[in-house]
Parts: sequence; C-alpha cells; structure tokens
Amino acid sequence: MEDLPAIVFKDVDICYGDFVALERINLTIARGELVSVVGPNGGGKTTLLHAVLGFVLPSSGSIQVLEGSPQEVQPSGRIGYLPQLSNYDRNFPVSARDVVAMARFAQRPFGTKLCEDDRVSINESLNVVGMLDKQHHHFGSLSGGQRQRILIARALAGEPELLILDEPSTGLDAVAQDSFYHLLQEIRHQRDITILMVSHDIGTVSGFVDQIACLNRQLHYHGRAKDCLTPEIVRRTFGPHMNVLVHDENCTSCEHAHE
Repeated sequence: MEDLPAIVFKDVDICYGDFVALERINLTIARGELVSVVGPNGGGKTTLLHAVLGFVLPSSGSIQVLEGSPQEVQPSGRIGYLPQLSNYDRNFPVSARDVVAMARFAQRPFGTKLCEDDRVSINESLNVVGMLDKQHHHFGSLSGGQRQRILIARALAGEPELLILDEPSTGLDAVAQDSFYHLLQEIRHQRDITILMVSHDIGTVSGFVDQIACLNRQLHYHGRAKDCLTPEIVRRTFGPHMNVLVHDENCTSCEHAHE
C-alpha cells in the first residue's frame, strides 16, 4: 500500500456552468511527500483541494485519493483539512485544547465523552506543534502563528494519512512563516504523512517543499521545487510581469540560511 500514490488526477476537468476552473489536470502525488500547489488568485488552487476533499466533482476524468474516491475517503477521517483562516469571534470562550479536541469529538457519537485514547492523541498533537504549554490558554488570545499551530494540531488529532492546507501562512509575518514551514517538514517526518498545501508564494515555499505544482487553470509544472523557477514556467503560471524572490539556503538575511 505504501508504494501506491496518495493522490492521482487523470485528465480532470472541473467546470462551474460554462466556466472552466481546471482543465486537463494530470497529477500524481506520492505518499510521504510535502507538496505545494502555487499559482495566481483565481487559478484553481482551492478548487483542486476541494476536488481532493470530495467537495466538488470532476466534470470529466477521475480522481483517486488514498486508493479510493474522495467521497469514500473523506468521511473516514483519513484526511485532515485546514481551510483558509476565516473571521471568528475572538472572544468566544474556548481554550486551545478545546479546539484540538473538536477533531476527536467529530469521530464520536453526539454526547459521547472522550476516552483515554482521545486524550493521548490530543496531547501528542499539541506536543508535535509545540503548543502543549499553551493548551489551556484562550484560543482568541494567541498570536496568529500560535492559532495556526493549534489548528494544525486539530487536523492532526484525527490521525490522518493526508493533510490538506489551504493558504496556511496567510496573515503570518516572515519569521512566523519560516517557523511554520519548518513545522510542516517536522510533521511530515514525525507522522509519516503526505502534506498537500496551497500557496501563492512560490519564492518562499520552494525552499521548503519536495515538489511544486504550478497551476493556472492548467498544470504548467509538477516536479522538484528547485527546478520550477524558470522564466517560462513563471510566465505561464503567473503572467509576464511576475518577479520572484527566492527564499532558500542561499539567503543571507534569514534564519533559514544558517541551519
């Protein structure tokens, strides 16, 4: 099973009425990879994630996720999902631990109390993201980077095989972004899971991920991150007026350069 890919798109089109959101997508993601889908706003990145999650159906072609259809796999808890950050009431009385526990309650019949296995999973997930010492803090009082780590812990508490993240670094400053992407690398290795995330920032994520998929309705590149930053690929993905600042081991002014 481990040799089988985590995600396979074969000749996938996705249309909303007459509008073609994705066209002729062929994409295979191996198990255990950290992959980022990059592209401009409106290029179909979130639509691709929603297709993996089974939220939208292909107009043509086929999608396989963890050896099954997205509609079969998603309810099983084998996929963890972190959507884009949305507005919420920061005064709502919920602790960081309560937020993580939501993932375990979602797998239990309504009204059922958590068991010891649930509590162990919650603790382990908080520990993985470095937030065990903040578990009793009010969620709304945490910084943006801390809240994002708690939401990652919630996704991990369901013990998924595949983690899906939609623009996870939105709203984070450069230092918090750097820390966050290092965290994803650690999670991938510690949990041995596949991570697929969406980003518009090709220059930053290219220094952290294994593979990049460049998407603007069509898939213009899928392969090693270090090979994607050619003028032709950038032009076809983002248009002719795109400049890319690369954040990698050659940086001289960031912590990532000196590890």
